[in-house]
Amino acid sequence: MPNTAASVLNEAHKHLGLRGRPNVFTRWYAGLHGSEYLNAAWCNMKVTYDARHSGTDKAVLLKGDRAYTVYHAEDFQDAGLWKSGTTDNIKKYAYPGCVVFFDWGGTNVIGAIDHVGYVVKNLGDGRLITIEGNTSDMVALRVRGADVIAGFGMPKYEPATPVVIKPVNAYPYKAGTFVRKGWQNSAGVKVIQTRLNTLGYRPKLTADGDFGTKTENAVKWFQRMAGIAVDGVVGPQTWGKMFPVAS
Repeated sequence: MPNTAASVLNEAHKHLGLRGRPNVFTRWYAGLHGSEYLNAAWCNMKVTYDARHSGTDKAVLLKGDRAYTVYHAEDFQDAGLWKSGTTDNIKKYAYPGCVVFFDWGGTNVIGAIDHVGYVVKNLGDGRLITIEGNTSDMVALRVRGADVIAGFGMPKYEPATPVVIKPVNAYPYKAGTFVRKGWQNSAGVKVIQTRLNTLGYRPKLTADGDFGTKTENAVKWFQRMAGIAVDGVVGPQTWGKMFPVAS
C-alpha cells in the first residue's frame, strides 16, 4: 500500500458513521495492547488503526502505536514535524493527511490536548475539514478552527499526489424503492452487507446479496445505533446514514 495522504484518508473514511464502543478500533488495539483499551477513549486508536491499515504507519506513527493524544503530539514535536494551531499556521501549513490535535480549552499547549483526527481539507481561512473518531462517540466529519486546534503533526508522505477521496455510494434505486427482506442476488444488498460488517456488526454477514433474516437483524442493529426508525428496511434515509458525506 502506498504511503500517501490519499491512502490514509480513504482508510479513515471507510468507517464514517460507526458509533459506540467496543468497536473495530478498540478491539483491534486491545488485541495488541491489552483489554483495558476495549472501552477507552478511542480517537487516537482510530488514527493508529487507519495508519496501520493504509501503509502510512512510518509517516504517522513515528514511535509506534498510540492511544494517548499527548504522547502522539510529542512524537511529532520531537521529530520537528509539529506546528502549533495558530490561524496563520493552519492557513499556511495544514495539508490533507496531517494529524490534527485539539484542546477544548483553547490553548496550544501539547499537554492539554484532548482529541485528535486527520485533516481532510484546508478551507484556507483558518478552518479545516477533519475526520475524527470518538467525536460524540462516533466517526464523523467536522469543521474545526484555530479556537480548538492545539496544533498538527505533518507526516512525511510519499511525493505529493492529488488527494481524491473515493466517492461515497449514492442511493442506487429510484424514489419509492426500498431494499428489504426477500431480495436475492442483489448487488445493492452486497454493498449493504459489506458496509454493516465494516461498521462492526458481529457475527459478520456473508456478503452474498441475499436479504434474509440475518441481514434484516443487522440493519435493525444499525438503525438503532443511528437513532432512526427501526424497521429492518433500507431506504434513502438508512442508506444515507450508512454512507454519510460532508455537509
